[in-house]
Amino acid sequence: MTRYFFRSSISRTLTVKSILILLCSVGAAVSQDYDKTRQIGLDLFDANKASGGCCGASRDGKSVTPLSSPEYETYRLTATYYSLRDNVTATLMLNNKGPQPILATPTFYSLAGTRLQLAPISVPATSYMDVDMHQLLAGAGDEFREGSLKISYQGISQQLGAQVKLVDSQNSLIWAEQLSYTTKYVSSRLESVWWLPYENSETRIVVSNTSSGIVTASLTADGASPNQSSPATISLNPWETRVLDLMRDIVGNSGGHIHESGGVSITHSGSPGAVIARMFIAKASKGYSSAINFIDPGAMVSSRWHGNGLRFRNVNGAKLDPVLVARNNLSIEHSRRPDRLVDDRQPE
Repeated sequence: MTRYFFRSSISRTLTVKSILILLCSVGAAVSQDYDKTRQIGLDLFDANKASGGCCGASRDGKSVTPLSSPEYETYRLTATYYSLRDNVTATLMLNNKGPQPILATPTFYSLAGTRLQLAPISVPATSYMDVDMHQLLAGAGDEFREGSLKISYQGISQQLGAQVKLVDSQNSLIWAEQLSYTTKYVSSRLESVWWLPYENSETRIVVSNTSSGIVTASLTADGASPNQSSPATISLNPWETRVLDLMRDIVGNSGGHIHESGGVSITHSGSPGAVIARMFIAKASKGYSSAINFIDPGAMVSSRWHGNGLRFRNVNGAKLDPVLVARNNLSIEHSRRPDRLVDDRQPE
């Protein structure tokens, strides 16, 4: 694993299909019942915080007509995980980038895979809204306090963007996951890379079955001591989500050590997009948190990564060091050319 510190530039070139990168800024501590379906229609008027309205009405009270014509295709976005537990604030963020309003229909799945479809949310044209997920799921019962989420809509391809944001205000922790279109996956392989700035951070891997069939997944961690002796294999029932401890459930040694940098590889028996995953990292005493994405390396079409929006100063002016971590997940050597980066190794 190679680590660099950015000093003046944020652009870099890396081999994509076999090298993953992670960018972050650090500084001051800153018995399943699969046919069970429930439908709840909730009044979401008070849940919309931004420029949108709900359920067919715009913010100024004027009527809008969401897209529902048969000539528009149905698209689906999926989130690996959400949680309403431990005083976490959970927000569903919806962004309609198109010129017409749309109806976004959320479907929640408990950890066990029980399905709960809610009433559609009307998102006006070229607008966004924040929806309080605690209010959204107020009548859903305890089993839906954590699980996965899918949103469907009829409209234009990529018209709707969505994100789940989880905030632990007491410990200054935040995790955000952008919902993905599972049709973008082309293989049954997922790869990730992590960086842990603090020892003994909590590390959880969430694996979610997005399909209606049973799938088997094999998980291998690269970056732990002792080394993982063999892949960890799990079976996921339809729509089931599993929250795994990195050392205990994947490496198989709860008393081991997680390295500063590493990654997790997943292969599964389902069709492309049938399994999605996310890594959640937290160090509450330091106010540090991170949500690590898993990508399908087969879906990459370029050997170039671009990054922007890196922060070199905190809001209080404290210096931040953006860090780039590169992981080669193949057994052959690859070249990497991060532009205008300085190696952090000290001279002897």
